[in-house]
Amino acid sequence: DLSDVQVIVLTEWPGRSPDLIEDRMTCPIVTSMLGAPRIKFVRGQSFLGLSFVYIVFQDGTDMYWARIRVVEYLQGLTGKLPEGISPTLGPDATGVGWVFQYALVDETGDQRSNFRADIHYSGRVNTNIWNALKKNLRSWFP
Repeated sequence: DLSDVQVIVLTEWPGRSPDLIEDRMTCPIVTSMLGAPRIKFVRGQSFLGLSFVYIVFQDGTDMYWARIRVVEYLQGLTGKLPEGISPTLGPDATGVGWVFQYALVDETGDQRSNFRADIHYSGRVNTNIWNALKKNLRSWFP
């Protein structure tokens, strides 16, 4: 996995403006995370009712160690965020979530044609079916 170790902090405060979200949630979380060890950078984004903070750690940092540090630093924000607001961590996955993505397009223009696609890889198969099973396309990966 070539991606950086990152932890995402999501905080919701429905119905609040992006400016208020920035001032009351995103900035305090970003400021707190800047003091954590092995930080490469911290980025925050504020939307209507949502705050996302991306904490990226230095190369070689264990993902679970990083998640524990983020939780520790979030606990230090108790009482500094609006009442009832509880930040949550994003999934424990890296930025490389999709190993292989594909799209199969019917260029014949015959929208009534039936289509089936089987993609095989490492002994697994992911099958997506549109309409029935008249046309078959198979791609094999070792």
